[in-house]
Amino acid sequence: MKLPQSSVRHSLSLILALCSPMSHAGLLGLTPDFPVVEFSDSGTISYNASSGVLDISGSPSSLFSAEPFILSEILGTTQDGVKGVNISFQVDSAGNFVSGIANGPDLIITGSVDVDGDSSVDYDGILLTAKVSQFGFLNGSANGADTFDLRLNNIGGALAYLYSNMNLAASITSEASHSYPNPFAGSFGGDWQGLAKGTIGLVSTSLPDSAAVPILPAFWLWAGALAAVFIGPARRRDHTLKG
Repeated sequence: MKLPQSSVRHSLSLILALCSPMSHAGLLGLTPDFPVVEFSDSGTISYNASSGVLDISGSPSSLFSAEPFILSEILGTTQDGVKGVNISFQVDSAGNFVSGIANGPDLIITGSVDVDGDSSVDYDGILLTAKVSQFGFLNGSANGADTFDLRLNNIGGALAYLYSNMNLAASITSEASHSYPNPFAGSFGGDWQGLAKGTIGLVSTSLPDSAAVPILPAFWLWAGALAAVFIGPARRRDHTLKG
C-alpha cells in the first residue's frame, strides 16, 4: 500500500520540531561568512550587572577570505607584539541590547597580517572596528556551551575594504570550565564570566537569518530511518511486481 505523501511530510515536520533547539529564540540566528576572523578559546566573556556592560576579549588567530583569497595567521603588531579582539556594549537586565560604547567602536581587532602571502606585513595596528547593533544569546544545558551572536555595522580599520560597508556577524561560544565557576546561566541579574571563542565575518546571505540555526545531526538520522521505513517497503514491493 502506498503511503500518502502528506503523512510522510507530517512525520518529517514532527521530527524536525523535536530535534530542533527548544530555546533558540534568544539568538539572532546569524552565521558569519567570508571573510572571517577567528579567535581562540583562550578568550573570555564577562558581564557586570551594575553597569550592564558585557565584555568579550580574545586573541585573533587567523584571517580567511575566499575573494580575494587570503589565508593568513594574525600576528601581534610590529610595535609591541600585541594582538587582540575586544567587544564591549551594554544590555539591560533581560539581556536586550541597549547601546554600544559612547565614544568609539564597540569591536576592535588589533594585530598584523600578510594578505598577499609574500611573508611581509601588509596591515599593522587596528585591523577592524565596528559598532554593535543587535545581540542574541542561548543558555546551554548544564555543563554545556552557551552561545551568543551579534550584528555589527559602521565598519572601519585597515581590513574594512574586505567587507564593503556591509553588516558583520559575530558568533561566540562559551564552554564550561572549572576555571570559571560562575558562568552565564541564562540571567543578566548578576555578574558572570566564562571562556569565549568565536568567529567574526560578513552576515551570511545564503540563508535567511531565521534559518541560520544549524539542523541537528539527529534530524538526519531520524529522517533516514523514516525514509527506510516508509520508502524501502514500497520500493521492494514495486521490484517484486515488476519481476
